Amino acid sequence: MYVNLEKMMEKKGIKEDEIFAFLGYKSECSNEAIKRCFTFDEVIKIRNFFFPEYTIEYLFE
Repeated sequence: MYVNLEKMMEKKGIKEDEIFAFLGYKSECSNEAIKRCFTFDEVIKIRNFFFPEYTIEYLFE
């Protein structure tokens, strides 16, 4: 996963499962989703909903 995203998730107490549920993945699919990159649309959704105070570039570098 992305280092800065992981740091900010930890800082805010957000779990991976919460992000994957927000994106519409079922819990049994989240392990597969972790192994792949997010789409640009997913990146925008994650940033806007969970981390609006950070830039996309920072979170997903």
